[in-house]
Amino acid sequence: MSIDANLNRIRAWRHHKGFAIYRLATMAGVNEAAIRKIDSPEWNPTANTIRKFEAVIPADFMMAANDTGAPSAAKADRGDDQTKAA
Repeated sequence: MSIDANLNRIRAWRHHKGFAIYRLATMAGVNEAAIRKIDSPEWNPTANTIRKFEAVIPADFMMAANDTGAPSAAKADRGDDQTKAA
């Protein structure tokens, strides 16, 4: 999964839940300033910040969302087997 795909999924989940930036920051345990530009293409969080968001977003949403942020049940979007090394 690419970093851009992860960022799109984080944005999609926030919009899906209707969370304000402050609420998402609080849930993830990050400073609001760290995600102030979440909806901007210039948002460039650290890997640690991304991991904190991934910890609060349900894994099924992270795995089922396609790169546009829309949830998708199509397994083909993600490859046949996500557990095997490339």
